[in-house]
Amino acid sequence: MPFELMSHALVSEWDFYGGIGHHLGRPQRMSQDTPSKGSVLIVDDSEDLRYLMGQILSPQFTVAEAADGKEALDICAKTQFDVIIMDENMPEMAGHQAFLKIREMDAYTPVIFCTGMPVKSNHKRDMQNGAFDYIAKPIDAQGLIHLVEDAYNAKKRIVSKLKASN
Repeated sequence: MPFELMSHALVSEWDFYGGIGHHLGRPQRMSQDTPSKGSVLIVDDSEDLRYLMGQILSPQFTVAEAADGKEALDICAKTQFDVIIMDENMPEMAGHQAFLKIREMDAYTPVIFCTGMPVKSNHKRDMQNGAFDYIAKPIDAQGLIHLVEDAYNAKKRIVSKLKASN
């Protein structure tokens, strides 16, 4: 199915996140017709790819963006997300380094690595450290939607079990 841009109500990240997302440089995308299932942070040094993934996911999820691992850490220190999509190779801080630091802050948020150069040793290392999955570039829109939905549902199950055990 070809990718089509949909009309979205624009709500600034500043408004949605209570004042912490204003530096992300792009308005928050939310569908007028479909309530948000949850929140997704897209971390990639390619502005075009962040935008494309945001357009694909915004009909179902609230989307925020970070240009590198360091910016992702700053955002995650202030806001909890339901799913994080993380590029492996980025300036400032590689995806794996950011992933490990995010894991220290939040052990339950699923992280999906997105990479154009899959290296099996990196894949194995990240999966052993708790990554939810990998998705290869170029991005398949339907594959991305299904993977993010699976990750979101997995987090909901974990949170439900944690609440039930308390």
